[in-house]
Amino acid sequence: MNEPCRLIIACLEKDKFKECFDRWFDELRNYITYRCGDSELATDIVQEAFLRV
Repeated sequence: MNEPCRLIIACLEKDKFKECFDRWFDELRNYITYRCGDSELATDIVQEAFLRV
């Protein structure tokens, strides 16, 4: 199983959500900041993505 699939499965388990959030938030925000050039927008996007999970 690839890494994104493991991430989604781990996040679906409530007790693992915080661990998943803590592990991936900065990395995802940094990547999205790189792609869009706006760190505040990137933070909003990552938070929204985790809310949807």
